[in-house]
Amino acid sequence: MKEKNLNTEKDILDFLQEEEKTEVKSEIDQNEENDLINEVLKVSKEQPSLDTPPVAEEESLPEIIVEKKEEIVEEQKPDINSYAASLVSEKLAEIETMPEATIINEAVSSEEQKPEVHSIVKPKNEPTLADYAKYKVSENDLLSVRQGSYIDLENASKRINVYPKQKVSLLVSGYSVLLESLNYADSTALATEMSDKYSKTKAMYRIIYSKIREWSCRPLSFNEFIEKTAYVDYDTLLFGLYSATYPDEQEYDLDCQHCGATNKITVTPQKLVSNQSEAIFGAIGAQINKEWENPGQGEPIGDLAKKTELVKLPDSGYIVKFQNPSISAFLSTTQKLNELFRTKKDVELNAGMELIGGNCMTIKELYMPDGKGGFFKVDNFNNILDQIKKLSPKTDCKLLATYPNLMTKDLIIEYSIPGYTCPHCTAKNADIPMDFESTLLFKSREIMVG
Repeated sequence: MKEKNLNTEKDILDFLQEEEKTEVKSEIDQNEENDLINEVLKVSKEQPSLDTPPVAEEESLPEIIVEKKEEIVEEQKPDINSYAASLVSEKLAEIETMPEATIINEAVSSEEQKPEVHSIVKPKNEPTLADYAKYKVSENDLLSVRQGSYIDLENASKRINVYPKQKVSLLVSGYSVLLESLNYADSTALATEMSDKYSKTKAMYRIIYSKIREWSCRPLSFNEFIEKTAYVDYDTLLFGLYSATYPDEQEYDLDCQHCGATNKITVTPQKLVSNQSEAIFGAIGAQINKEWENPGQGEPIGDLAKKTELVKLPDSGYIVKFQNPSISAFLSTTQKLNELFRTKKDVELNAGMELIGGNCMTIKELYMPDGKGGFFKVDNFNNILDQIKKLSPKTDCKLLATYPNLMTKDLIIEYSIPGYTCPHCTAKNADIPMDFESTLLFKSREIMVG
């Protein structure tokens, strides 16, 4: 501490005044400290404690003001924390004893309640082990087991695996076939992803051909089959394959065309035939049925598949020789379009070009006016395609798109899901055209994924 010089009377008086102020301040600080301690003790006595009892009223507080101020404060803090911890423990215990359903309802109360949630993940018709319990066998059921030769296994397979069959009449092609249902290997082949439409189409042709068990005409080779089968009969072949594989009622989820509600419609394959004109029961149909009296003999009588007609386009003056194309022509068109897609990246090759290519498939030859009273003959696919896409959209294009179908209109069988009355809005829904190729592919992929 710095020493002060007390040489004069004024120095002595100043010193005494400073000492007096220091003592007073010290006394005030001590009083404030005691008051603060007393307030803390008062609060701690009012605070409930689960661990230690409250301070008794008769306890003399002044005796512990200075000596125990830190000790008392330290003792009271755990009491407060213990009290809070006990409240938390009680709340947790209360929650743990709540029913499980109550907790779940609280968790999703702010969300939309969706009935039958499990049916979305697991369809009602998905099999379970309980469903297959009746098929379980024991070792005792395997009696008289022996090794079989290849011939034994083949004969047993023919006896056991009896596949449903469906007869179909290809009216434009002029012959009938008996188709067998798809098997597991066929379904896996259909479900296999292929790189382009040409490969998919050719694979479908081969599967159809492999399922033909009887012919009304002589058996055709694969190349003869695709050359002599009219493209307009392709849907009938698919119908035969579909109805043989799925002969029972099938359920379809259809959206109402008016209110949008989803309806389950059950239809048998035979009800998918939407039109049967009188020509179907006419001379050609009668002739095809007659051929089954001696199946496997003679040639297809599909003269219409070879018939051509010359028509002049009103806008351009082009003369078009229309034909009833074969499924081979469709396959060839698909292959040529694939080549164009790969080689000509700078032209308008899109879905519209596929439609134009389909029109070209029905054109055997095209004759362009040469300006001198004659015509240029065009019979190359690429050249026909190049000229067709330049035609006027007024009349020429419409004629190209509709005339070939009119040539065989009375002999084309159409397939669709019958119209129905929506139970939600009572409105009548129109027939829905049936796409057998897509349906067969979809069902095959369903088998693969389970």
